[in-house]
Amino acid sequence: MDFIFGILLGIYLLGAFNIMKNVNKTYKALIKPLDKYINSNISNFTFIERKNIMVKLNFDKEYYLILMLDTNSVNVFKNDELVLYNVKENKTKMKYLFDKLVNGFNDNIYRNITEVNGNVFSNNLLIKENKEKNININGKEYLNKSKWDIDNIHTPTIDDILDKINKTGVESLTKIELKILGK
Repeated sequence: MDFIFGILLGIYLLGAFNIMKNVNKTYKALIKPLDKYINSNISNFTFIERKNIMVKLNFDKEYYLILMLDTNSVNVFKNDELVLYNVKENKTKMKYLFDKLVNGFNDNIYRNITEVNGNVFSNNLLIKENKEKNININGKEYLNKSKWDIDNIHTPTIDDILDKINKTGVESLTKIELKILGK
């Protein structure tokens, strides 16, 4: 009888050990790395663009975050590889990170946008109307009827930066905005 009890106890402990091991692996892979983003100042993130329900932010040089506005979710990529995403184990931290980023970049996400043909874009992508002009491609002249010049660089003005400081504080400024303010 003691022998059977010992075997059952061993099987139970082995199962419990495997469960703890998997929980620890999930914690290390999907939850602990979030602390780097959650504990970072909003100025460590740089707004890149909004295209419809997708918002792209940069963190450091090799990481970028994609916020999905329809599902209130965040995906983290290193170069072009998905490294962190919403799962039930990290749901609370991801929600906190999503809210932090939406609050920090509220103007870029919801106000500084343009709708073109039913699609929403950041104003840093669509900066001005373009008049019809001829362009030369391989020696042939073509009439360019493009309505928009596309440019990924939007430089905020001092007034934009001061308005942002007034609304959200100095800690909400991006690295680019801090450099402009420093000049």
